[in-house]
Amino acid sequence: MRRLSLMLAFLRDTVLRAPAAQKQEQEQEQEQQSDRAWDDCKQSQDLDRVLTGCSEILGRGNRETAANRAFALNSRGTAHHERGNLDAAIRDYDEAIRLDPRYRAAFHNRGIAHHGRGNFDAAIRDYDEAIHLDPRDALTFIGRGVAHRDIDNLDAAMRDFDEAMRLDSGNAKAFVNRGIAHYERGNFDAAMRDFDEAIRLDPRYAEAFSNRGTAHCARGNFDAAIRDYDEAILLDPRDAVTYIKRGIVHRARGNFDVAIRDYDEAIRLSPRDALAFINRGLAYSDRGDLDAAMRDYDGAIRLDPRHAAAFYNRGNALIDSGKLDAAVRDFDEAIHLDPRDEVTFIGRGVAHSACGNLDAAIRDFDEAIHLNPREALAFDIRGRVYERRGDLGRAVADFREAIRLGHEQARADLDRVEAALAAQQRPPRSGNSSA
Repeated sequence: MRRLSLMLAFLRDTVLRAPAAQKQEQEQEQEQQSDRAWDDCKQSQDLDRVLTGCSEILGRGNRETAANRAFALNSRGTAHHERGNLDAAIRDYDEAIRLDPRYRAAFHNRGIAHHGRGNFDAAIRDYDEAIHLDPRDALTFIGRGVAHRDIDNLDAAMRDFDEAMRLDSGNAKAFVNRGIAHYERGNFDAAMRDFDEAIRLDPRYAEAFSNRGTAHCARGNFDAAIRDYDEAILLDPRDAVTYIKRGIVHRARGNFDVAIRDYDEAIRLSPRDALAFINRGLAYSDRGDLDAAMRDYDGAIRLDPRHAAAFYNRGNALIDSGKLDAAVRDFDEAIHLDPRDEVTFIGRGVAHSACGNLDAAIRDFDEAIHLNPREALAFDIRGRVYERRGDLGRAVADFREAIRLGHEQARADLDRVEAALAAQQRPPRSGNSSA
């Protein structure tokens, strides 16, 4: 999984009312303290009470000050957001900002909502404004850094996480998020140091253990990864993502039944998570249960019809089931959704090859190599297609390149084709004739 986790925090408790005379502020505070609706609107544990209380306050119209209405809108927007209603949250944040254009928390929280909808540019603009209004808030730098990271602007993300640490050197979230950026750069040692520091600062920080487990995986230390995932689950047994991660490690070690149990739990906790269904499908496929795998891929596509990996993996299962035309259609859709993934072109090339459509197969392997010139498997399989076409010279060149890139399995292919070439080059033996 490319992205390890997303850690953002709403701003609730900042003093949000516009500047006023001290006496007026004290009167407003006294009024709020004796008002049940304000009690409900200000607390954060019971979202129903927040929504009801804030809505009652907003229904009073101009009997409440603009600053108080902005506060209630921000609080209600946060409750909508936590319920997953991002459109309603953004509408409330918009109105709060209209009432108070210097309302930093509303900009921050609207940035989180835009981020959740995948509108990273809008999120960054809101974080920029929140930082302009208060350049001392570490959480907003973390939020902007995560948005930069999600559009692969890792340099800007690093600068934001560094600044968050400068402002708050004990902020474990800043270390975890910078660790994720190091991980995405392939700097696993630096990532590990940041995750270690986050755990030192907060030994009960489940996401720090979960992400450190992923860094251990990248270094091939599966035992340490499992220990970290175990600890993360102990600290937060409702985090479906960590169950998926642990299942991936169990599957990589061949423990398919254990992996499936982890995916089962992830699906119980998050039944609309397509990624859990995809990974369970892979484990079923590895176990040889193609029917169960197909059901999971179908389920993932129903949940997220734009999830390229679901179509790709169902395409592979269809190849294994001998349904080659259907496999090609699934690879077509996966490529439509993600045309930069070389692995899907390899999958479609394999399907075309199995159908006997060798020219189409070679075009797919050509594109896979264009997208990733270090994809050794594409060279190896393209070499086999060239061999089937009788183009042994090109086959040899592809097998040699695959071996150079570290794909030792191509050596047997190379030996076979070189032997065939040598046999072609030997002169024919003359026969003896008898009178």
